[in-house]
Amino acid sequence: MKPIFFLCALFTLILTGCKKNNTYRDEMPSNAQYPYSVYEYLQNQATGFDSLLFIINRSGLKDTLASKDVTFLQPRMPA
Repeated sequence: MKPIFFLCALFTLILTGCKKNNTYRDEMPSNAQYPYSVYEYLQNQATGFDSLLFIINRSGLKDTLASKDVTFLQPRMPA
């Protein structure tokens, strides 16, 4: 009787404990319009973009990213 109870309890724990929160995958894209440009967004962030802003300024892309009709993808740093 104990092994059957143990197996039922284990099976119940596995079924209830393995549910993952997929809010990132299930999230719908937002169609919100932001009142600032990509360059302004990078400037307003507290940390993490200072080196990127330095590269943008040195390469002369500041005017391009200051326009509001630009999409910018930051390269990922290898872990």
